[in-house]
Amino acid sequence: MLESIQKDFQSLAPKADFCSLRYVEETSEQLSVQQNVVLPPQTCIDRGVMVTVIKSGGLGYAGTSDLSHQGLKEALDRAERWAVLTGGRSVVDYSSLTMPRPQGSYRSPVADDAARLSKREKIEMLREESAHSKIDDRIVDWSASLWTTHTRQRYLTADGASVDQEFD
Repeated sequence: MLESIQKDFQSLAPKADFCSLRYVEETSEQLSVQQNVVLPPQTCIDRGVMVTVIKSGGLGYAGTSDLSHQGLKEALDRAERWAVLTGGRSVVDYSSLTMPRPQGSYRSPVADDAARLSKREKIEMLREESAHSKIDDRIVDWSASLWTTHTRQRYLTADGASVDQEFD
Protein backbone atom coordinates (compact mmCIF):
# COMPACT_ATOMS: atom_id res chain seq x y z
CA MET A 1 0.00 0.00 0.00
CA LEU A 2 2.74 2.45 0.95
CA GLU A 3 4.49 1.98 -2.39
CA SER A 4 1.28 2.80 -4.31
CA ILE A 5 0.78 5.93 -2.16
CA GLN A 6 4.34 7.02 -2.93
CA LYS A 7 3.83 6.39 -6.66
CA ASP A 8 0.53 8.30 -6.65
CA PHE A 9 2.10 11.19 -4.74
CA GLN A 10 4.97 11.48 -7.22
CA SER A 11 2.54 11.54 -10.16
CA LEU A 12 -0.01 13.89 -8.54
CA ALA A 13 2.26 16.45 -6.83
CA PRO A 14 1.42 19.91 -8.17
CA LYS A 15 3.95 22.24 -9.77
CA ALA A 16 4.96 24.20 -6.69
CA ASP A 17 7.94 25.56 -4.77
CA PHE A 18 7.60 22.66 -2.34
CA CYS A 19 5.32 19.69 -1.83
CA SER A 20 5.47 17.00 0.86
CA LEU A 21 3.48 14.05 2.13
CA ARG A 22 3.61 12.44 5.57
CA TYR A 23 2.03 8.99 5.85
CA VAL A 24 1.22 7.66 9.33
CA GLU A 25 -0.01 4.18 10.22
CA GLU A 26 -0.61 3.25 13.84
CA THR A 27 -1.62 -0.23 14.96
CA SER A 28 -2.51 -0.78 18.59
CA GLU A 29 -3.75 -3.66 20.71
CA GLN A 30 -5.12 -3.46 24.23
CA LEU A 31 -5.64 -6.52 26.39
CA SER A 32 -7.12 -6.32 29.90
CA VAL A 33 -8.10 -8.56 32.77
CA GLN A 34 -10.33 -6.88 35.36
CA GLN A 35 -11.06 -8.63 38.65
CA ASN A 36 -9.78 -11.88 37.10
CA VAL A 37 -12.15 -11.61 34.11
CA VAL A 38 -10.69 -11.30 30.60
CA LEU A 39 -12.19 -8.28 28.83
CA PRO A 40 -12.71 -8.22 25.03
CA PRO A 41 -9.47 -7.37 23.22
CA GLN A 42 -9.33 -4.03 21.41
CA THR A 43 -7.42 -3.64 18.17
CA CYS A 44 -7.18 -0.41 16.19
CA ILE A 45 -5.52 0.48 12.89
CA ASP A 46 -5.37 4.18 12.00
CA ARG A 47 -3.92 5.40 8.69
CA GLY A 48 -3.75 8.72 6.92
CA VAL A 49 -1.66 11.30 5.14
CA MET A 50 -0.94 14.99 5.56
CA VAL A 51 0.17 16.91 2.49
CA THR A 52 1.81 20.34 2.44
CA VAL A 53 2.20 22.64 -0.57
CA ILE A 54 4.16 25.91 -0.85
CA LYS A 55 3.19 27.94 -3.88
CA SER A 56 2.91 31.65 -4.78
CA GLY A 57 4.42 32.58 -1.41
CA GLY A 58 1.69 30.80 0.55
CA LEU A 59 1.43 27.53 2.41
CA GLY A 60 -1.48 25.10 2.37
CA TYR A 61 -2.01 21.70 3.87
CA ALA A 62 -4.67 19.02 3.98
CA GLY A 63 -5.10 15.65 5.62
CA THR A 64 -7.06 12.60 4.55
CA SER A 65 -7.67 9.00 5.49
CA ASP A 66 -8.79 8.28 1.90
CA LEU A 67 -5.57 6.78 0.57
CA SER A 68 -6.91 6.04 -2.90
CA HIS A 69 -5.54 7.82 -5.97
CA GLN A 70 -8.59 10.10 -5.95
CA GLY A 71 -8.33 10.77 -2.20
CA LEU A 72 -4.68 11.86 -2.53
CA LYS A 73 -5.53 14.01 -5.54
CA GLU A 74 -8.29 15.80 -3.62
CA ALA A 75 -6.00 16.44 -0.63
CA LEU A 76 -3.20 17.78 -2.85
CA ASP A 77 -5.65 19.99 -4.77
CA ARG A 78 -7.05 21.37 -1.50
CA ALA A 79 -3.56 22.08 -0.13
CA GLU A 80 -2.56 23.78 -3.38
CA ARG A 81 -5.69 25.98 -3.31
CA TRP A 82 -4.93 27.04 0.28
CA ALA A 83 -1.31 27.81 -0.64
CA VAL A 84 -2.38 30.09 -3.49
CA LEU A 85 -5.06 31.75 -1.33
CA THR A 86 -2.60 32.48 1.50
CA GLY A 87 0.13 33.83 -0.81
CA GLY A 88 0.77 37.50 -0.01
CA ARG A 89 -1.55 37.33 3.03
CA SER A 90 0.80 35.77 5.53
CA VAL A 91 3.50 37.22 7.75
CA VAL A 92 5.92 34.77 6.14
CA ASP A 93 6.72 34.56 2.44
CA TYR A 94 7.05 30.79 2.29
CA SER A 95 8.59 30.84 -1.18
CA SER A 96 11.70 32.48 0.35
CA LEU A 97 12.30 29.51 2.67
CA THR A 98 14.69 26.72 1.80
CA MET A 99 12.90 23.53 2.75
CA PRO A 100 14.94 20.52 3.90
CA ARG A 101 15.10 17.39 1.79
CA PRO A 102 16.15 14.71 4.29
CA GLN A 103 17.02 11.09 3.61
CA GLY A 104 17.15 8.34 6.19
CA SER A 105 15.41 5.86 8.41
CA TYR A 106 14.99 5.18 12.11
CA ARG A 107 13.61 2.26 14.10
CA SER A 108 13.14 2.59 17.85
CA PRO A 109 15.07 0.03 19.86
CA VAL A 110 12.83 -2.54 21.55
CA ALA A 111 14.25 -4.38 24.56
CA ASP A 112 11.20 -6.55 25.32
CA ASP A 113 9.04 -7.03 22.24
CA ALA A 114 5.48 -7.96 23.25
CA ALA A 115 4.81 -8.94 19.62
CA ARG A 116 6.92 -12.07 20.12
CA LEU A 117 4.25 -13.40 22.52
CA SER A 118 1.00 -14.95 21.32
CA LYS A 119 -2.27 -13.36 22.38
CA ARG A 120 -2.88 -16.40 24.60
CA GLU A 121 0.50 -15.92 26.35
CA LYS A 122 -0.24 -12.23 26.93
CA ILE A 123 -3.67 -12.98 28.42
CA GLU A 124 -2.21 -15.68 30.68
CA MET A 125 0.40 -13.17 31.90
CA LEU A 126 -2.38 -10.64 32.63
CA ARG A 127 -4.51 -13.27 34.39
CA GLU A 128 -1.57 -14.09 36.62
CA GLU A 129 -0.99 -10.40 37.41
CA SER A 130 -4.68 -9.87 38.14
CA ALA A 131 -4.81 -12.89 40.43
CA HIS A 132 -1.88 -11.49 42.44
CA SER A 133 -3.32 -7.95 42.65
CA LYS A 134 -6.03 -8.44 45.30
CA ILE A 135 -3.73 -8.61 48.28
CA ASP A 136 -6.19 -7.15 50.79
CA ASP A 137 -9.98 -7.24 51.29
CA ARG A 138 -10.06 -3.45 51.13
CA ILE A 139 -9.15 -3.62 47.44
CA VAL A 140 -12.48 -3.58 45.61
CA ASP A 141 -11.39 -3.02 42.01
CA TRP A 142 -8.24 -4.17 40.25
CA SER A 143 -7.04 -4.88 36.75
CA ALA A 144 -4.02 -5.68 34.63
CA SER A 145 -3.59 -4.34 31.09
CA LEU A 146 -1.15 -4.51 28.24
CA TRP A 147 -1.37 -1.85 25.53
CA THR A 148 1.01 -2.05 22.58
CA THR A 149 1.34 0.44 19.75
CA HIS A 150 3.36 0.27 16.54
CA THR A 151 3.69 3.48 14.51
CA ARG A 152 5.11 3.66 11.01
CA GLN A 153 5.71 6.96 9.21
CA ARG A 154 7.09 7.92 5.82
CA TYR A 155 7.90 11.50 4.85
CA LEU A 156 8.29 12.27 1.15
CA THR A 157 8.85 15.39 -0.90
CA ALA A 158 8.09 15.84 -4.59
CA ASP A 159 11.79 16.41 -5.24
CA GLY A 160 12.96 13.11 -3.76
CA ALA A 161 13.30 13.33 0.02
CA SER A 162 12.36 10.14 1.85
CA VAL A 163 12.45 9.38 5.57
CA ASP A 164 11.05 6.25 7.24
CA GLN A 165 10.44 5.94 10.98
CA GLU A 166 9.05 3.11 13.11
CA PHE A 167 8.27 3.27 16.80
CA ASP A 168 7.08 0.61 19.25
